Amino acid sequence: MRIKLPYEFNPRPYQIDANRAYFIDQKRFMIEVWHRRAGKSKNAINFIMSAAMQRVGNYFHTFPELTQARRAIWNNIDKEGKRYLDHIPRQLMSKDANNSDMRIELINGSMIQLAGADRYDALMGGNPAGIVFDEYSIQNPFAWHYLSPILTENGGWAKFIYTPRGTNHGYDLYQRNLNNPDWFVQKLDITQTKNWDGSPVITEAMIEERRRSGMPEELIQQEFYCSFDVALANAFYAEEIDALVKSGRLRNFPFFQGAPVHTAWDLGRRDPTSIWLFQVIRDEIYVIGYYENVKKGMDFYIGWVRAFLELHKLRNGVNFAPHDIKVHEWSNGRSRIDQAASMGFFFKAVPNIGIMDGINCTRAIFPNMIFHEENCRMGLNSMKQYVRNENGEPVHNFASHPADAMRTWGVGWHDSYASQTLTGSFTMNKWMP
Repeated sequence: MRIKLPYEFNPRPYQIDANRAYFIDQKRFMIEVWHRRAGKSKNAINFIMSAAMQRVGNYFHTFPELTQARRAIWNNIDKEGKRYLDHIPRQLMSKDANNSDMRIELINGSMIQLAGADRYDALMGGNPAGIVFDEYSIQNPFAWHYLSPILTENGGWAKFIYTPRGTNHGYDLYQRNLNNPDWFVQKLDITQTKNWDGSPVITEAMIEERRRSGMPEELIQQEFYCSFDVALANAFYAEEIDALVKSGRLRNFPFFQGAPVHTAWDLGRRDPTSIWLFQVIRDEIYVIGYYENVKKGMDFYIGWVRAFLELHKLRNGVNFAPHDIKVHEWSNGRSRIDQAASMGFFFKAVPNIGIMDGINCTRAIFPNMIFHEENCRMGLNSMKQYVRNENGEPVHNFASHPADAMRTWGVGWHDSYASQTLTGSFTMNKWMP
């Protein structure tokens, strides 16, 4: 039996160039910033199939959320009426596709599975040999942060395919590797993608029709001309972060010895736990770090904070937590604030004033904040993606966790005597429950 891969798929010229980077030039990391409707996902599923037959291993095709993976790949049908999964030949499957897990096992022992980057911890135990990060610009950047050491160790590969979403982690990844000879990096707008007969994949006439139908010009430039310069119009902190950068308040700076380090938390169970770290000098708030992880116990995060303080020879200040830290757990009848106190780590629960009021509290102090560029990059990049839905309410996604932790700080800062106490007249006994 002879089966040609890619199977029943004729890649366009620019798609061949991208695939050659791995199969011929042996580049293990690939960035494809292509315009909307350039065929990113269909090319990727054919790419991953070929790679899985070349080397036995576990392969993941990730989307921002698992539901998107089912819609975009598992159940998707192209304009010719062909299912995306039809590009994986039935003859090369060892058994029927697993619909519930969206997993396909191949006759050579490889496994291909669709996944959501919002549950990146589930991928870490799978020892992936290759990962496609689809719509990477709106994925949780910590998925790559935690999975990259695995791929480095086992000689695996990663392919990032996306259209821009402002100057976030997708922009950073593109810029950092633009001139990296070990990476394939490509950005293609509609003027650069052609069919085999030389005709454009997306014509200017199609774009003009979008304009006439009311599509905003900023969105056209982002989606079809791959502009990174367009900020998300529905992002809560877009103006504040833009002003932060333009005013030079995003930079690296030394920490202040002797000034206490305050923390603000968003506590997750299945979701990530996020922590921001601050030092307050007069009326300026120096944001010196950000950390997040998932499915770890309270002792782990307290240990991380203490290790950070010990490394930099700093001392702890006030630890702000959401109001629900006082809720008692069904499993042991103790609240997390009590659990932390038993470990000698004391939290101050902030008032429950509502999400929008908390966001406004945080916006109000943004002009006073200076962010450490290196330590806060990933947290800030995520906050750029903290957006409203059509009802004006926050969308719950990976950006919610750093944004909620920052909102904890905003509410804590405004609560009672914060602006005076946090600058140095702090004593631990005052804040013990």
